[in-house]
Parts: sequence; structure tokens; C-alpha cells
Amino acid sequence: EPGDCLVFMFAGHGCQVRGAHGRTEEALVPEDFVEGAPDSPLVFEDELHALFQRLPSGSFLTVILDACHASTMLDVPCSVDTSTRPAQKLTTCERPREVARTEASWEKAKIQHAQARPRFMPEVSASAQRQRRTPESSGAALGRMTLDPGVTAFCFAASRTQETALDANIRKHQRGVMSFCLLEALQVLRYRCTYEMMLEEACKIAQDIREKYMPSMDQHIVLTYCPNSTPSEVVVLDEQYATVAQHRLSQQQPQDPTGADFVPTPQHQQQQQPTMDTRPPQASPQASPMRLFLIVHTAYHLGSVASGPCDTVVVTRVGRDEHRTSTLGGTLEPLWERDNKFTFPVHSEDARLELEVRNALKNEVLGRTSVDLKKLPLATWDRQTVRLQDQRGQPAGEAELCFDVRLELLQRPGGSTDRQSESQPARSGRGDSGAGSHRAASPMAQQRPPQQPQQQQQQEVS
Repeated sequence: EPGDCLVFMFAGHGCQVRGAHGRTEEALVPEDFVEGAPDSPLVFEDELHALFQRLPSGSFLTVILDACHASTMLDVPCSVDTSTRPAQKLTTCERPREVARTEASWEKAKIQHAQARPRFMPEVSASAQRQRRTPESSGAALGRMTLDPGVTAFCFAASRTQETALDANIRKHQRGVMSFCLLEALQVLRYRCTYEMMLEEACKIAQDIREKYMPSMDQHIVLTYCPNSTPSEVVVLDEQYATVAQHRLSQQQPQDPTGADFVPTPQHQQQQQPTMDTRPPQASPQASPMRLFLIVHTAYHLGSVASGPCDTVVVTRVGRDEHRTSTLGGTLEPLWERDNKFTFPVHSEDARLELEVRNALKNEVLGRTSVDLKKLPLATWDRQTVRLQDQRGQPAGEAELCFDVRLELLQRPGGSTDRQSESQPARSGRGDSGAGSHRAASPMAQQRPPQQPQQQQQQEVS
């Protein structure tokens, strides 16, 4: 009930599961799991999501998972990535990517002199499709977290998805590396600290172990948290802070529940956003030009449609304007980190954004999708992960494309339009450059669109 302070802790092994349709999921491995046995029990991420979904607004949850493949077990978009210096705070997340886990990779990850052993099991293949505990269309990676946004929630996970959590012989005892670091951090901080302080101190201890004891350790602690409970403001396991997220949520302006910091639950009925169909007459595309920002992130499960080696490129079009991402080779789940941000001018006759995933090695189309510009909300980043289709409009295997899109109305002070937005961007195979790239900033930066001048706003009101 509201005000309760709860802890969920698991120390053991984690694994990835390849589903019957090629989708990769993550799971915790219980004691009664039998490797190689069909349908041996696992605790899947959506089962924990469904469990935590039952918590009411005003409750306080701390999750501690000393295992591999555990960073997605709390369904929230915000996290602290401690693999960088300084640590980076992220406000969006993606679905876990498949990592090759075999018996050979388990042996390779061991560190003999420290008696260090990986906390993962080789990848498990599901023999049949199972019944999920949460809807397929939900999840923080899709902008629809299952956790109530009024729950103050934090999760310490031992490593990132592609890393290896270890247990090792530390001070003559076999123990999980993260568990040791967290306990030592609490002692150093005299058992009174915020979650951010605890994370920073634990990472210092982990770095000391890495430098002096296990140089090959690639493990970095991950802290994930509810958007409404900031790690620097909540004291560890102090029930007086149970209602922090609930209070912050209540302070949000009710007329704007879909702002950049708001992450709705599936039950939340969002207020209708203005679109190209519903905007006021003064804001018609004929009166003012519009600009579309696009960021292509990643493609999933291209192996279900590609017959061999694949050099992947995404071709994007709005009207007569076309841009291409850089070409990534050697992977069937490409992740673009550069040459993936584009800006399009949008005119009244432009109806759709078209995206086409191609194999440049064979000059073949792997799949395509499109976005109806008239249905996009204005001045709002919209993350979409969509199934690709073939030329007949049928699903292209299990292939998916993840991207962010944002539509903005451009108008200069005094009512004059931005004539520069009406010119065609350079059609380069390497993406936009110059001013266009700067305007297409990442949605993680949560940039706000330029506000209209006060005089113009008064005119629209009148």
C-alpha cells in the first residue's frame, strides 16, 4: 500500500532466451532450472514487470540483481551508465540486443587467479511461444512503461546487457562483485546516503578491484529508476522518501500530461495531441512551413529476411527529399550512432515519411514502413518500433525498425516564415550536415521547440 518500502533481491545467473519467433528476451535463472531440459523454469522480465505493475502510487521499491542480463528487469526508461567517465544519465532505453552466450564464452570469461566466474547461462531457445504477462505493445522501450509513474523505484543491476557480471574470491570469500561493492559503499557512507551517492561509491570500489585485481573485468554497475524519483534526491531504503515520485507526479501541470518527462502507463488515457489534422487554422501548412526531424536508431531481426551477409542502410524520404544512413556491415541487428539524424522540410502536399531498409551488398530491399505525417503530434518526440513489410504489404519476417520522429511548425517572430526550411537539404549518402544536423538533436536531450513570441500568441488567442 502507499508508504510501504519494499526490496526485491536476486543473486545468481541470468540468461537470454530466443523465442519461437526470433525475439530475444531476458530472464533470471532459478535454482530448479535444468540446462538442456525442455521448458525448464525461468523468471522472464515481463513476469517481474507484471509483479511490479501491481504496486500502487506512493510505494517505494528497491531492486538489487547481482546477475547478468538483469538491467531490464525494472521497466523504466531512465538509467545511469557508469561505463563512461563521468557517468551518463539516460532518459530513454531500448530493448536488449542479443549477445552470443555459449559454453565456450563462459569459459573464456572466467578469471582464473581470482576464481571469478560469469553469472550467465548460455542462450536458451524456447520450443514454443509462451503467454506473456504484459502486453506486447507495452514497455519503457516503447514509451509505455508498465510501472506506475507514482512509484519511487530504483534497480541496481550488476552489468550492462553485453557485459559479464562476476562472482569472485574477494577477501577469502566467494561473492558477487556488485554485492560486495554495494555493501562496502554502504559501510563507507555510514549507511546513510542517496542512491546516487551509493552508486558512485560502489563504482569507485569496483574500479579499484578492476585496476588492482582483475584488469580484464568488463562489468559496470547499472542503476535504473523511475523518471519521477531522481537518484540524487532519495535516501536509500528510507521510508520517509516513499512518496517522492507520487508528489512529483502531482506537481506536474494537469493540462500537459504528455510532456517530455512524462512516461505513461498503459492505463493512462493521454489527452489528444494536436496533429496536422487538428491544428488551428492559423497554423496550417500552407501558412507556415513545417520541419520533420528523424533519428534512425536500430533494426532488429534482419536475419529473418536476409539470406546471407548483410550491409545495411536505411533510405528515408519525404516528398522529393531523400537521405540515407551510413552503411553498417557484419551484423543483422545494426545500431546507428552517426550519420543517422536527418531534417526534412514538410510542405502541404507531403503526406508520409517513408523508410526503406536495404542490403547494399546485394542491392535488395529487406523491408519498408511509412509514417502518416497527419497523425504525428506537433513538437513531440515520438519513438516508434515497427514491423517492416515486404513489397506486397505483408510482414517481412520478424524484422523491425526503431526510430524517433518529431514534427515542428516553424514561424519567425513577427509572423514571417523560415524560408530556409523550404529549401531542399543536400541529398548526400552520409546524411545531413551543418545547421540541419544541429536542429535534429537527440530526444534524450529533451529539447523544447522554439516558443512563439508573446505578441503572436495573443493574436492566436484573440
